[in-house]
Amino acid sequence: GVGLVELTDDTGPVIRVEGRLTENDPAKLRFGMDVELTMIPFTTDEEGNEIVTFAFQPA
Repeated sequence: GVGLVELTDDTGPVIRVEGRLTENDPAKLRFGMDVELTMIPFTTDEEGNEIVTFAFQPA
């Protein structure tokens, strides 16, 4: 899935980022929930090396 993640600091919202989510079940997602950045497999290159990308997962 894809979601809009609001990054904050002590003063409040700083920026909103659209990014991949590790959770695809809408019943397990809610507005305002804490998430954390993680790396997930994306593909492999021609030499068989794993290429990763970033996604947000529930905290």
